[in-house]
Amino acid sequence: MCGTLDYLPPEMVEQVDYTFTVDNWTIGVLCYELLTGKPPFEHDDKNVTYQRIVNTQFTYPNHVKEGARDLITVFSLSLTFS
Repeated sequence: MCGTLDYLPPEMVEQVDYTFTVDNWTIGVLCYELLTGKPPFEHDDKNVTYQRIVNTQFTYPNHVKEGARDLITVFSLSLTFS
């Protein structure tokens, strides 16, 4: 694998078919990182990072406003893996 695993969508982690919507996932991850300074699923153990991606397991810091949270959720959850 090549690249930053923090931006991988669940479909790629689980090696299932995917469409262009994986790009939407990446936009959501990038928005999160721009607002918080770190990727949403980051962990020292890559296997834990993969599990967090597949389970979309992340939290928002208190300073991230509801509108930004909604935007990230729309990109990261609603348009891809279900």
